[in-house]
Amino acid sequence: MKVYTSNKGIKVVTTEAGVSKEGRKNDCTVRALFNVMPDSRFVSYEECEQMLARAGRPLNEGCTIHVWHNVYQNMGLRVVGTFGTTADARAKRSFYRNNGLTVPHYKGMTVATALGSFLKHGRYVVAVDRHVMAVVDGKIIEKGGLSRAGKRVHAIYKYDPA
Repeated sequence: MKVYTSNKGIKVVTTEAGVSKEGRKNDCTVRALFNVMPDSRFVSYEECEQMLARAGRPLNEGCTIHVWHNVYQNMGLRVVGTFGTTADARAKRSFYRNNGLTVPHYKGMTVATALGSFLKHGRYVVAVDRHVMAVVDGKIIEKGGLSRAGKRVHAIYKYDPA
């Protein structure tokens, strides 16, 4: 576990848990889904990979929100909001609106800032530019998580299996 203090004084705690399965690449959507699931509803990395493959994610290739959104929702993740005005944030807002979802929109912020507010408690998947990552109780569950702390948040999903 590593602790990083952002330029705004927010402590970012990261862990190396959830490293890709050996031989896999471009699997952030798989890792994020696997790492956000609580122990009581254990799903293996392979099962997460298979669910995303059935939705259209090719092995060892990244995928877009059009592939992972429905899988995430089926697994109990709900969109908390969109953030900022970047092209990717606008595209996510448009995607949600076109799919009949009313999603709150918030001022732009970095992952480090979100860790100090939205992401303190609970299980989340955070979408940044061309990447998603799990955050559990304020900890980025991601190899190289320190480098992600300064990224702009585009959308946040919360694990909420209602």
